[in-house]
Amino acid sequence: MSLLFEILLYIFDSFGKDHSLDTRKIDQHIKELNNYPWFKVIYDDEKYHKLFFVNRTVRKYLQGKFCVRESLKVNRHK
Repeated sequence: MSLLFEILLYIFDSFGKDHSLDTRKIDQHIKELNNYPWFKVIYDDEKYHKLFFVNRTVRKYLQGKFCVRESLKVNRHK
């Protein structure tokens, strides 16, 4: 399945569910992703860094273990 399809599925699946964010999970996933150079470049860039803390869509994506794992699979070959 394509990453875009998985993201759309995740978004549609979240309708009607609790929309609170789990900061612990998000921080854990950011820490895990920081081990990868492609993520570190984005995370350390001032243009994008604050999105990891204030953008609800980005944080919701980072909260999901499945989404983070798929990102790692897709970017493993880069």
